[in-house]
Amino acid sequence: MAKKKKKNKKTAESFGKILPILSFFIPVLVYIIYILKKTHFPMLDTDGYNYIWFWNILKGGKVLGMQTTVPKPLLIILYGILSNGGINLIEVFKILMAGLFGLSFYYLAYVFSQHKIDAFIAVIFVSLLPSFLFALTFGNSVIYSTALILLGFYLYFKEEYLSCSFAIFFSGLVRPDAWGISIALVLIDLFLNKKLRYILLLPLLAPVLWMLSDKVLTNNMFYSFGIVSYYMKSSGFAPLPHSLILHKWWESLIKTSGFYVLVLSAAGLVLGLVKKEKNIIILFLLILTLMLQVSLSVYRGGLFMDRFAFAVGILSIVFIPFFLFEIFKNQVPVLRVLIMLLTFAFLYKTINYQYINMWNIINIEKLHQMTAFEIAPQIALIDDQNLIVPGRRIGIFSFYTGKPYLNNLVSGRDFIYRRLRLKDFNYIVYIRGDYTSKAAYFFGALDGKNTIQTDNLTIEKVFETSNGTGKIFNIIPSSQTRED
Repeated sequence: MAKKKKKNKKTAESFGKILPILSFFIPVLVYIIYILKKTHFPMLDTDGYNYIWFWNILKGGKVLGMQTTVPKPLLIILYGILSNGGINLIEVFKILMAGLFGLSFYYLAYVFSQHKIDAFIAVIFVSLLPSFLFALTFGNSVIYSTALILLGFYLYFKEEYLSCSFAIFFSGLVRPDAWGISIALVLIDLFLNKKLRYILLLPLLAPVLWMLSDKVLTNNMFYSFGIVSYYMKSSGFAPLPHSLILHKWWESLIKTSGFYVLVLSAAGLVLGLVKKEKNIIILFLLILTLMLQVSLSVYRGGLFMDRFAFAVGILSIVFIPFFLFEIFKNQVPVLRVLIMLLTFAFLYKTINYQYINMWNIINIEKLHQMTAFEIAPQIALIDDQNLIVPGRRIGIFSFYTGKPYLNNLVSGRDFIYRRLRLKDFNYIVYIRGDYTSKAAYFFGALDGKNTIQTDNLTIEKVFETSNGTGKIFNIIPSSQTRED
């Protein structure tokens, strides 16, 4: 009997060692299946191409013009170096970061559930969330920063303060989300230990290095701080009324994780606060800090996007395995695990998938990439002329033309915001469905048209892609307009 128990214990320990490895590969597998469903070349999001473009600007010693993409220091360096191996190498990096996200979530969930299988089931649930794939594909910086934040929190709870500091520091070079967390960690640790751990000050260097990066790229160390308000003006979005900030948080959290997920997360949080669980209290304060930082940005006129709620939603999910474990810990282990599986299966079925249809968005982005791929050689032939290109697509056109930087390209949004004159440009590049708000109102006139006549200009189509979604228009002043 004793031998049998010893054997069972050994089997359980071996199984426990495999779970972290599986937690790394589950989100990787989900993402790879997702990639294989695409029928075109590996896809970078718009910002990904812009990071490569920023890197080339940096190498070329150029000064960057206004952009609506925030130049994130760590991603500029990583994407710039990896781009030497082509887009496939960057895709491999994204796959590895998906794995780090799963592994970090597993370890943090384990801190609260104290049971490995519970944490692993939570990883499976998180990896299947629509918002996970959305963030990895179209806002991958959110996945990278969240993975590092999750890892940093786990390391802090394990009292690995040096490693924790580096994780939060690198997160702060990917997105500013970790800046407020850095301050909160120092204050929390100071309150708990009555002394300052100087190593925890390391993440506070991230905003300093970010400003230095902006200074080198743009000659303006506060460049990134002005992007959000500029993005709103150039896109035509109205500022969010201050009275609706809490409503927006609730709405975005439901979209990214689901109503019942939030209810169970709140139950776990309340149970932890009632039981005065120190780690629960600390994590709750850090989540509040993250929410406060974003809210202050919005309060000052920023733009609240649903992906801002991603890290908060993911962090709140770790309260669920804690809640279920505390409620059912006296049950037979097999029954408790079954309850855990059924609970997460129920939560998964209640998610509102109308929020995002990943496959349709993939097809739209793929269509835009195929269009840009076809138009780029034409731009390369006329690159000594001034062109207006869609939205934030300076980076993608620069990449596909093979030019390290193209100073003649101006973003369509920049054109609208700066009230530039159309007659000062030679060409317009148009991609259907690529504009929003004010830009859509202006450039939408080009949709389905071959020629547009104004009082002093003729806008004439000179090239159209094979799929019909992209066009290049020549801008001819009246004095040069040829007679019919």
